[in-house]
Amino acid sequence: MVVQHIPIPWISLVSSSPLRLLVIAHILALEGKLYSLVFGSLSLG
Repeated sequence: MVVQHIPIPWISLVSSSPLRLLVIAHILALEGKLYSLVFGSLSLG
């Protein structure tokens, strides 16, 4: 399938639910980094 190797247009990504899952995953990852920084500073402090 050649179509699978072609990057999906942003319009189709925005109109689909997988993008929302990616956004949620990125948000959780950022929050995890923030929490690790906060807990790391608290443990060091």
